[in-house]
Amino acid sequence: MTVSPDPRERARLVFDRFARLDPEGLTFVSLPTISRADARQLDARVRAAGRSSGRSDLLAEAEREARDRVFATYSESSYRPQPFGLNWGQSLGPTRDRVAIARALRDAAAAAILEDVLPGDVLMDLREPLEILVLADRPGAANVLAGFRNQPSWVRGVLVLLILSGTAAAAVAALLGAGLEALAVAIASIAILIALSRAA
Repeated sequence: MTVSPDPRERARLVFDRFARLDPEGLTFVSLPTISRADARQLDARVRAAGRSSGRSDLLAEAEREARDRVFATYSESSYRPQPFGLNWGQSLGPTRDRVAIARALRDAAAAAILEDVLPGDVLMDLREPLEILVLADRPGAANVLAGFRNQPSWVRGVLVLLILSGTAAAAVAALLGAGLEALAVAIASIAILIALSRAA
């Protein structure tokens, strides 16, 4: 594929790629955290490259667009018609996840803008979070969790109770020496409960 020589066009392709992601699935993704020191260092590299290449204004524009796009995506995701009205109580996940996604989009756009300026390792660091979002945008677990989320509250309660019962039984079996299989079931059940709690 031919790479556009226009930095603005390259950034637009990144935003178009984000727009194709399933907003439903974004609420289930937690990006790896980055230390403040590393984040500041990465931001400083981007700002310096922006100044040296005369693209600071373009980077600022991309940052605003990334923030606006993520805000719009979550706003649309929260508007969920139900048989008897709108589900305004829809969980959108922790605020820190939305901030991390906005940063991922901003950094990927910055990598596109400065593709011909920054070294490869810095470009990789900037692109990686968005790549995680793209890889997570696959049919499967997110669709199952979305289906759970759209069930009536009493159905969700029954499902959680059943999983809790299975978790407790597996944990007791593991403690009584039933082996690693029971322990694995308990751990898997706990992981499911955590995912369902985020979907509730």
